[in-house]
Amino acid sequence: MSAYPFSIFKRADRTCYCVSFKDVNGKYLRPISTGKKTETEALEIAFTWLRDGIPQDKTELRVHHLSLKDVARKIKTDNEADIMLSELRRLGWVKSYVLNETPGSTDFISFLKTFWDWDASPYIKEKLRKCHGIHKRHCKLQKQAISLYWEKFFIGRSLGDIKAEDIDAFINFMADKEISASRKNGVIKAGTKALRWAFSKGKIEQDPTSSM
Repeated sequence: MSAYPFSIFKRADRTCYCVSFKDVNGKYLRPISTGKKTETEALEIAFTWLRDGIPQDKTELRVHHLSLKDVARKIKTDNEADIMLSELRRLGWVKSYVLNETPGSTDFISFLKTFWDWDASPYIKEKLRKCHGIHKRHCKLQKQAISLYWEKFFIGRSLGDIKAEDIDAFINFMADKEISASRKNGVIKAGTKALRWAFSKGKIEQDPTSSM
């Protein structure tokens, strides 16, 4: 089978033949079951897949795609993942991304609630340490605003995933609320102030409130 751009074989513990295609460097990729019990049938399937793609639920997976998947599987560190995603962003395929176990991967609502928590907030501690005016009642109202409005709109989102268009959508969402204009403004600031602080501390790469 060495003359072919793939290898056909059957493992001792399997009844069906597998095919392992070669990547552009001639290295064999992860094997795939052909679902065929004879070598002749498996060979036919391999050539069909090579020509038309490997059937998937909603599309055809090309052999080239297997090479891309193989590259992704070989990523072992955050730095390697960051290099891959940065290149995709440079090429325009990815607008932004959030790596696991980074400040940006923090649950957005949990971050906002902590931001306004009088006892736990690093922002509040910083204000008090610098003797800047901040009041416990104000923080309590802002934390309530997070629970009443921001949580309903952003539940399940991560901090680094929030974009300018999300903030615009939230402002439109608040426009329909039957509360005073000053209260709406306060509710909006409950989140935008926290986002600006997160950006200033390097917890997120972009400030989604910069266009406000």
